[in-house]
Amino acid sequence: MVLTATMNSFSIQDLSVSQDIQASELNIHIVGPDTRSWRVFFRVDGHTVTVRKEAFVLTSLISAMACRCRLVVEGPLDAMFLRGVGHVQEILHDWVPELSPALIEVSGQGHSADQPVGREAGRLPPSSTMTFFSGGVDSFYTVYENLEHLAALVFVAGFSPELADTERCRRAEASAREAAAALGKKLIVVTTNLRNFMEDTIPRLPALSPWEIAHGTALATVAHLVADEGGAVLVPSTSCHQEGVEPWGSHPLLDPLWSSRRVALQSEGYWANRQRKIEAIAGHQLALDHLVVCYRRRASGSLNCGSCEKCLRTMIGLLACGALERCPAFEQALTAEAVTALKINHPELIFHHECNLRILEARGIRPDIQRALRQVIRQTRNGGKDWRRWFRHLGSRVAGSPT
Repeated sequence: MVLTATMNSFSIQDLSVSQDIQASELNIHIVGPDTRSWRVFFRVDGHTVTVRKEAFVLTSLISAMACRCRLVVEGPLDAMFLRGVGHVQEILHDWVPELSPALIEVSGQGHSADQPVGREAGRLPPSSTMTFFSGGVDSFYTVYENLEHLAALVFVAGFSPELADTERCRRAEASAREAAAALGKKLIVVTTNLRNFMEDTIPRLPALSPWEIAHGTALATVAHLVADEGGAVLVPSTSCHQEGVEPWGSHPLLDPLWSSRRVALQSEGYWANRQRKIEAIAGHQLALDHLVVCYRRRASGSLNCGSCEKCLRTMIGLLACGALERCPAFEQALTAEAVTALKINHPELIFHHECNLRILEARGIRPDIQRALRQVIRQTRNGGKDWRRWFRHLGSRVAGSPT
């Protein structure tokens, strides 16, 4: 596959597939504006890769939108997928006006059939269901909600933890393998530098980082490469129906729109808030033993730092349902001092902390933690004009009116 690059486009110039006894690897050569080029790879352990052209669109779509470029790909492409991509671009543009809908230029008349590569021994039964699995609260909730009909879990090294965080990637993968084995499920491990490419080509946006707005397309890319014909891939939702519509890369409104006639993506768990999910998985010691929620990069390689916002929010949730003492995933004890020092970086996260506070109050648990949490929430809400402007910007964009 060789497409003509232009000064204002992203295009797939070449791809190659290699395989050995243990894994398959897909390499794609992407050329962007001003002939900059990148090699994006996907190494898949334990499963067959299917080369689907829809995945190539997904690798570069947000980059093309952010840079106001065309996206050139060899076709044909699935008509259902193209309609969905069009709708997603409209939603993203409404959320983040800096993202302009990209013209997808389909070049050539390539063969419409998918091209399976790799070890056929790694194939799952037709119409199988997989789920993405990071070891987090959303992941474990999705697994236990769908345990009976799940054929495999998909762990992606290079999304979270990041690929450069090699020790944490290794430990997170090992933890995922242990959890999958205990659950009696196949684990598919995908190692990729797609996040690096996205963060290199998407400019910083006013409200969200490049990865925050693009990770949904990254997950969809992997789904199209590993899903079986007619299969479904579940995307554990970070959003909850109680939180309303907020810009985020993986969202119940967006995830299903990445589907095609061959691969169905489904957002899972958006009907349950985070505390409900924590209470649900607290009944499974395996989940508490292998819980991974931290996104902070550290030299130690430990999976949960126990001091960042997400770790503390999860620990408070576990405390509220009486499960924190049974969770060895956090090495540090939960203290009021740590909560007082908490920094909430996104205003929508206040909702989760307010839920935790209400439960602690209702159950009379740890008054010192309650006081600290009240203080942090109050300080965050009164923290400055920038946040109030962010709320106004979000509300106006969701409503469709100008700022």
